[in-house]
Amino acid sequence: MTTQLAANQKRMTELIQQSPAAPLLEMVGAGAVTVATVLTA
Repeated sequence: MTTQLAANQKRMTELIQQSPAAPLLEMVGAGAVTVATVLTA
């Protein structure tokens, strides 16, 4: 389960890095899940 979660986190980060929301990943406390939530809101 942990391996799958890590793989999902990695893939989500890769996808966000290719999106207009990529700069949000540079913010302190904004990880892939938070940025993905903002991106889809």
